[in-house]
Formats: sequence, C-alpha cells, structure tokens
Amino acid sequence: MRIIILLPVLVSFSFTYCQQTAETILQKSSSACKKLRSVNYELYSEGYPGKVTADITINRVKDFPVYGISQVKVAGIALKSDGSEQISYAFNGEKFEFVDVKKSSIVRIDSPTVNKVARTPMIAYMMLPLIPYCEKQPFENIFKNGKQFELLKDTSIYNIPCYSVRVTGETESNVTGKVVFTSTWFIGKKDWLIHGYESRLVKQFIKIKNINGRYAADFFGLSDPQNVITITGNEPITADLLKKGEVAPGWTLPSGDGGTISLKDLQGKVVLLDFWGTWCIPCIKAMPDIQAIYDHFKNKDVVVIGVSVEMEKIAKPMDFVHKKHFTYTIALDGSKIVDLYKVKQFPTLYLLNKQGKIIHAEQATNRENFKDDIIAKIETALAE
Repeated sequence: MRIIILLPVLVSFSFTYCQQTAETILQKSSSACKKLRSVNYELYSEGYPGKVTADITINRVKDFPVYGISQVKVAGIALKSDGSEQISYAFNGEKFEFVDVKKSSIVRIDSPTVNKVARTPMIAYMMLPLIPYCEKQPFENIFKNGKQFELLKDTSIYNIPCYSVRVTGETESNVTGKVVFTSTWFIGKKDWLIHGYESRLVKQFIKIKNINGRYAADFFGLSDPQNVITITGNEPITADLLKKGEVAPGWTLPSGDGGTISLKDLQGKVVLLDFWGTWCIPCIKAMPDIQAIYDHFKNKDVVVIGVSVEMEKIAKPMDFVHKKHFTYTIALDGSKIVDLYKVKQFPTLYLLNKQGKIIHAEQATNRENFKDDIIAKIETALAE
C-alpha cells in the first residue's frame, strides 16, 4: 500500500524536475546569448522555403526596427522544387539591401521596417537568422507563451554535444485566434549557445564559426554605388498579374446573400475585387482596410467585392465575415476564376474602371499607404 501511494509522488517529482531543468537550460542559453557581441555561423535549413545553406553574421548592437538589437548579413543559396535561388541581403540598422538576381542589381530600402522588408522577395528568408540571437531578451516569447518545457534525449550538432529542449505553448491574436506551437531547441552543453532549431515547418542546424568578432561599419551592406535601386518598400507588387488597360475577364459567381453576381452587370461602376480566403492571415489583416474603402464610397458608384477562395469545402466564409462585421459584398467559389486573373498570391486586388478595364492590380496589400492610395485611385476613376 505504501508503494502505491508513493509512486505518483515520485512520478510527479520527476516530471517537475525535468520541466525545471529544461527551463534552466533555456535560461542559461538566454544569458549566454545576451553576452555575445556577435556570432557568425554556417546554417543548413530544411523545410520552408526549401533546402538552404547560408553564411550568417549577427552583430548585437542596439535597438533596430527589423532585427531587434542586431545588424544582420546573410549570403547563401536555396534549393527549391523549381530550381535554385541566390540569397543575399544585409541590414545595418539604417538600410536594408538585397540582391535582385532577375534585375542583376542591388535593391535598397532606407529607413526599413518589418512591414516594408516583408514585401520584398527576401521575406521567405527572414527567419534564417535565429531570432534569440537577435533579441534583447533571448527566448522572451518562448518563456512568455510556453506552457510545457521538456528535456529530450541529448544529441550532437556537428559533433557538438547538445541538450534537446522541446517547448509547447500557444499564442493568440485577433487575426489568427489561438495557435498552438511546438519547437525544439538544441543548446550546446559547454557554451550554452543555440546550435539548432526544429519546428513543424523547418529544421535548422548551425556550425558556429566565430563569436564576438568585430566588424567594420560597411560590413553590413551590399552597396555598389553604380548598381543600386532604391525603393520605399511601399510599392505595389504587380508582377505577373493582368496588365493595366486590359478588359477584366467576365464571370458569374454565387454571392454570400444567396444570389449571384456577374461582372457584366457592374458596367458603369468602379469595381474593387479582393481575392481572399479565411485561411490567409495577410488577407484577414487587409480586410479592415477593404471595409474602410467600402464605407468611404458607400453611397457612390463603387462596388467592393471580396472574392472568397477557399481550400476546403467545409470552410464557411460567410460565418467569418459576419463574425468580423464586414458588410461589403462577398462572391463565393472564387477558385473558379483565379486562373483567369492570374492569382497566385493572396490577397490579390484588382481595381476596374466604369468600362470594366483594369486600372490597378497588386498582390500582398500590406503596404503602409495601401488604403489611402486605393481611395485616391477610385476618386480619380469616378471623376473620369
């Protein structure tokens, strides 16, 4: 009887001890990362957005708008299903530069923000620098949102003995709702630094080459004064969409109110088409701006239509729209016309004049001046 009573206590004590040990390892790693002046490593990454090998340098300096307290330089190559792609970008705190291979040029954003940089082709590679190395308080969000910390079997990364710490937690926002995450961190037993990371989407392993190196002021840049394109980061992304001046392809789709909508019936009105999906976080973030545009022109010859493109038949876009109190028109079964409109990224937006011709098209409507720019374009179209 005594053994039966004691076993649960022993099991509980053992589990608590493992939790505390796992958290302690992350705390020691956080302290070790905070002491770094800089870290340079070779990275191998597998998963999204492909297989990547890269050389990465992180210089911990002061507060910056893109990479926390760090300057960053990344150079490597990605192997994807459709071929290989060069990766080359640098952030010195005041400017963000990347190599645009298609244009054989360097593109620069002055006074960059996360939102501006995320609109460049480098968005897929923004997470290659391990975030704790860039944070003022490494693992801050892990400690904040982690619910369970587990110490797994020890491993080795490039012959460096490492602890394996798995964290399960959850985050919540108005856009995504509650999201459960699981991440595993590989922490060196001797240096307490991060040697790898694994999540549902990606596996990353690194070989640390140098710590606390000093770098010249121009190291975190790519500039060739003869070959630089400067952008604001707020330019509309229009590549591969239907061109301005083309007549928009006709269509008829079911509407969210039980009827149908035909583009031909909207002649004489300015039409805004927003291709979106309930599964698409950037789409959901853009929808309040779409609603604001609708409200602005509510009593004018402007029709705002959210073209719903769902990945699953069980999706309920109208339930979502009603829950969020969006009141502009919703067209259903938008997957039937995405090819007509060359929609490959969401959200994608088209603006049509009173004659049904395209006067504007763009993907990824998260530019900072999006709403005001679209309102101005509609005002111009109404006056014509």
